[in-house]
Amino acid sequence: MKNKSKLEKIKNQKKKTVNVPAEWLYLSPSEVSVRDLSDSFENPEQIEIWEDARVAEVILGEKASMDMEWYECDLGDEESNAFLEKHQIRTMYVVTIPPQEFEAARICMQKITARNGGFFCGDTDDFTPMVK
Repeated sequence: MKNKSKLEKIKNQKKKTVNVPAEWLYLSPSEVSVRDLSDSFENPEQIEIWEDARVAEVILGEKASMDMEWYECDLGDEESNAFLEKHQIRTMYVVTIPPQEFEAARICMQKITARNGGFFCGDTDDFTPMVK
C-alpha cells in the first residue's frame, strides 16, 4: 500500500512539471516603454514599474512575478540578430518567469501584446515557444 501512494505522488509531481523556459524575450517592432507595459493592465496593482531603470514586475500570484527588463536590441550573434532584423524589432525586454506559473504569465503576456503589439518568445536557440 505504501508503494502505491508513493507512485501516485511521483505521477502527480510529473504532471506539475512544466516544460517551458524561465527566460523569455518580449520583442516589438514599435517603441514600448515600461509605462506602456503598465497601461496594459486594468489593475495598476498588478504591475510595478521603475521608469528610469526600464524595469517592470508583473505580479502573477502571492509569491510569483514576471520580471521584465529593457535590453538593447543586440543578441550578440549574427543569426539571432538576423531574427531581430527580420521582424523589424525596435524594443526588446528580457523576461523571467517561474515556469510553474506559465499559465498566469501567458495571460499577462497576451494582455501586453494585445495592447502594444509584438510577441513573446522563449530565449532559446529557435525562439520557441511563442506567445502572440
